Amino acid sequence: MRRVLVAFSALALFALRAKAQTPVGEEPEANPGRPTVSTPATLTPAGYLQFETGLSAANHSPEFSSRFAPNEVIKFSVHPRLEFLASSELGSPKNSVLLLASAEVKGFHYDANAMFNELTEGTVRRAQFGQSLTISHPLKGKFTLSGEIWHFTQPFLRGNAVGNLWAVSYAARKTLVFDGGFNRGLTDTSTRWEAFVGFTYLLPHPLFRGINKQS
Repeated sequence: MRRVLVAFSALALFALRAKAQTPVGEEPEANPGRPTVSTPATLTPAGYLQFETGLSAANHSPEFSSRFAPNEVIKFSVHPRLEFLASSELGSPKNSVLLLASAEVKGFHYDANAMFNELTEGTVRRAQFGQSLTISHPLKGKFTLSGEIWHFTQPFLRGNAVGNLWAVSYAARKTLVFDGGFNRGLTDTSTRWEAFVGFTYLLPHPLFRGINKQS
């Protein structure tokens, strides 16, 4: 994972030094995938690097009493239908399959996910299933409110984790979005409370051009 992050950082430095400028009226727009549990089916602009950076504080969990941790996700779309990402967050599944859906309905945007994960504990492997639904709507000005409900099976605890998440984001500009909110677990085996703040930044210079056209 460290090598992946180093590789993405090198790409970021290359993008920052690129001499090409985005034409007037064609400024790319960030597509934040945080702070929700769901992963948006709508990809980031093709050819651009996006960084999703944040801090989270959580307590009352079956796995820990309290935790404070930074998290980082780096995304890069090489095509309107193909995206690569690297994450620094711990506790990732050994293997996973993710089904995504996104749409706009009467001014509301939703992201729905179905997740199939393989978890390991020592030499034991178990299947985990999850679902999430996020709905967001613009508020006055550059603010957006989003709410989410999520569920994961917990094969090693023989239970289910269910919770809801609420967040507000502010688009300082098209390429920079700040966010903050909280997550509330609804079952005994869920993390009871989690608060988070962070931002999403899309590098305004593309690594290469001519890829944003839909095929």
